[in-house]
Amino acid sequence: MKNLSQSFPTRPLKIKRCDYSYLKRGLIYFLLFNVIFLGFCFFWKPHFIEDFKIMDKPEYVQNFTLENNLCRATLLVFRECRTDAKITLGNQSFIKHFSVRFLGLTRNSYPVYIVYQRDNPEKMVLNLEIEHIWQRLFVFFIVLIIAFLIAIKSFADFIQQYRQWRIVGSQRKMMPTIVALTKLFFGYWFYRIHLPDGKIQKRLLKVKRKDPLVFVDQSRGYVLGAIPEGCNFAIVFDQKLDHVDLTEAEKKELMGTIARLAESGEKIMRPMF
Repeated sequence: MKNLSQSFPTRPLKIKRCDYSYLKRGLIYFLLFNVIFLGFCFFWKPHFIEDFKIMDKPEYVQNFTLENNLCRATLLVFRECRTDAKITLGNQSFIKHFSVRFLGLTRNSYPVYIVYQRDNPEKMVLNLEIEHIWQRLFVFFIVLIIAFLIAIKSFADFIQQYRQWRIVGSQRKMMPTIVALTKLFFGYWFYRIHLPDGKIQKRLLKVKRKDPLVFVDQSRGYVLGAIPEGCNFAIVFDQKLDHVDLTEAEKKELMGTIARLAESGEKIMRPMF
């Protein structure tokens, strides 16, 4: 570590290019948000406003017959009940399809009726839909919070990627540093950098065996990084050092130091990939 620190240039560096890690992660979170929120809305069918109106002024259909009845468990606890009903109201007869999902923890059968809004018979639901409305609303609210937190994370990653792209080629002073890594799993490493404002930035790195970003020993890894002056985020360099404007002599000195440490038989900086 000492030899490697001495081989760093003492002049400020410039960023030539940034990676796309924040953009990729932001897109993954954005896709996850759409899957959770839009997919669950389609699955859960949150027609809560209409259901509350029916629950406020309920009227039961007296003359109806049910066909194709189905009530099954989905994902162990979700109950999905659907039926086709032939309904007669006054002199009018018609067929309507009903479907509702709710949390059902028992295997008992569920009594089914058709309920409509007293002032508007066109708005009809199964009694199960309004009986479980608070439960359905609570589940939907929990999913909405989870989706909202994921959306915030996605937006934060997009902002972080934009901020890093803005400093490419800029005149901001940037002194390199060595950042310690902790190996996790599946090629992922974790690091934290102490920023000038006292905050700590934490991040995961994905390291490919064919193109490693880091040089590591048996218990600890190290990555080349820097913090742009006046910024509260860090830039992580790659092994080839082509993200920054190092001279060929500086690159040669850095790579030579790493090679000497690897050949010395010491644990420090022994290449792992």
